[in-house]
Amino acid sequence: MMRRLWKKRNEILHEDGKVKQMRIEKEEVKRKIKEEFDSGQNNVRAVDRYLFGERGIGAILQLHIIDQKHWLENVSAAKLRYLNKFDTDTERMEINMRSWLNTDDHG
Repeated sequence: MMRRLWKKRNEILHEDGKVKQMRIEKEEVKRKIKEEFDSGQNNVRAVDRYLFGERGIGAILQLHIIDQKHWLENVSAAKLRYLNKFDTDTERMEINMRSWLNTDDHG
């Protein structure tokens, strides 16, 4: 076990810049994926919840880093669609409320 720890230590100490950068990037992507799962599905529409439930975090973490980045982009797009729909629905409700309040026959 000590030999394995020593080898790991040496790999980290002596890895070249490109390998180190790739390792840091993988860790950052993994952290972002965990954050998305931790924050839950509250900020996505029902139609986009498959991004979380269909595979689960374990399967997403097993994907190649390019696919993981693609998954993160899809989640970001889903959250943006949710916010846009929420804004549109809120605006529609405000317009309807103003219209209702401005009518003479509401009571």
